[in-house]
Amino acid sequence: MQVSQLCSSSAQLYEIPEVDSMSELISFADESFTNLSTVVIFPPGSEVLNELGVVAFSDSFETNVLSLLVPTSLEGIPLFPIHVGETNMVPTTRFWMNAGGAVFTNTAVPPEYERSSWVTNNYEVPDYLEGQDRQNWIEDLTLNRQLLSFELISTNDLPAYWAMLTNSLTQLPSSLGSNDIGALKLEVTEDGAAMDIYMQAPAYVDYVGIYETDDLINPFP
Repeated sequence: MQVSQLCSSSAQLYEIPEVDSMSELISFADESFTNLSTVVIFPPGSEVLNELGVVAFSDSFETNVLSLLVPTSLEGIPLFPIHVGETNMVPTTRFWMNAGGAVFTNTAVPPEYERSSWVTNNYEVPDYLEGQDRQNWIEDLTLNRQLLSFELISTNDLPAYWAMLTNSLTQLPSSLGSNDIGALKLEVTEDGAAMDIYMQAPAYVDYVGIYETDDLINPFP
């Protein structure tokens, strides 16, 4: 058996966006919708929930907006869950729901946004589709079937959140067998920017593959 330390990654493990106002939060949601696309074509009627993790708000964020939200608690840290969806009405608007399912505000879409154009810009419409069949295919992929989900967290609570996140990431399974390949120890830097990984592998193993992913958003479902 051999144990080795892999060099710290220079990639950010988890970057938390920060906003100072509701208008900045709306811009964050608009940008997230604009950049949202998926290669999966879901059956008609299906909604797609896109988890964006946490968004930090500063002390200047409007308290009257926070008063409309329903707070939850994660290991004693207050979080304010929000879902943002898009109507299929004309003109298109986006609705904002709190954790209780109540819509607390509606916002307009960016002036340059148009639902069908968003689909044709992100997907290649099959050549064999024409007329209403083509329009139905486009409608099945419009953003009114997509929901954004994120939780607001105060910037004052970020140190506690990072500590909890680090603790969660470094909790490894029970001890490995002598011929198993796996991580023995993980160490996350204080700012969450990098991680040292201590690996175990049998002596006959020369290389161990480590794959990077952007899918780690929130380890606390």
